Amino acid sequence: MAKAIILSILEAQLGKYVAGLRSDSLVVGLWSGELELRDLSLKPHSLAELQLPVAVTSGSVGRVLVRLPWNQLGSASMAITLEGVLALVVP
Repeated sequence: MAKAIILSILEAQLGKYVAGLRSDSLVVGLWSGELELRDLSLKPHSLAELQLPVAVTSGSVGRVLVRLPWNQLGSASMAITLEGVLALVVP
């Protein structure tokens, strides 16, 4: 149940930029404050709004790890780690 709610929130926030947000690609550790996404594809057309000096034609992210320190929300930072990022770009 919680996983479905989190997936819905992620889809609303990240769905514009990535494809592949599925229940089997999401690992949630609510009490540990960790959330992991695996095997995502970049949506090239959505990155155009960033006005980069290059165009992204395709791309993928192997792993996104988000660490949220529940017990120190006011004093500690959230950490986001991206692994296995591949982007094919053209001028």
